[in-house]
Amino acid sequence: CTGGLWVIASLGGAQAAAVLTQNFDAAAVDNTVGSTPPAGWTARIYYSDGSEGPVEVTTGSATWLGWKFLNKSTWVAQKTTNATTKRGDFGLGSNGIALIESDGLRAAKVYSATLETPAVNVAAGKKYQLSFNTHYRQGQAPQTADVIVSFDKGSAQTFALTADTLNQAFQKTLTVPADATTAKISWNYRSTANNWYWAVDDVLLDEDTSAPPAPFDPAKLPDTT
Repeated sequence: CTGGLWVIASLGGAQAAAVLTQNFDAAAVDNTVGSTPPAGWTARIYYSDGSEGPVEVTTGSATWLGWKFLNKSTWVAQKTTNATTKRGDFGLGSNGIALIESDGLRAAKVYSATLETPAVNVAAGKKYQLSFNTHYRQGQAPQTADVIVSFDKGSAQTFALTADTLNQAFQKTLTVPADATTAKISWNYRSTANNWYWAVDDVLLDEDTSAPPAPFDPAKLPDTT
């Protein structure tokens, strides 16, 4: 993250093998605002201070509480899409999307919501590329957001959102820790009360299977004598 904006990285022609893909189309049903994530994925809502019990909505509709799965057209039809909200600017999103919508919604206390993938097999020491399309409006403090890639062994890798990242394609190259065999990815919208939103689409995790560059061979330099 540089200057509050996502860094767009590239593997520059590297070959890749997909280990996780999700476009949320199957999870979006007609014109409904759904709460059921794709198979194997989990969506959790919880009070940010660790309090037990379900999150209780005090202002707004509980229909929008937590991560939702719906067609982009349903979102823009049911929520304001003027130049201030910028909801209608998610051109990279198409058909089904994953969305957390906090605008106009308050609970008994500030709450957080996490969307997490199932564990996928990865190879220790190998490089992988995570990519997805993101449409995020930064809310007022203390609201924050981040993406975490966690492994069964070794340290997790965290990427924080600190400013609007509207209609952007995110790509990040990861190296799997030694001895790790599985990875999970989570999108975390934290400590919110009547803030904005975060829409995600076209998640892809793939392995870089290209061969490493050959070592430098000075004998192959042209003869300039």
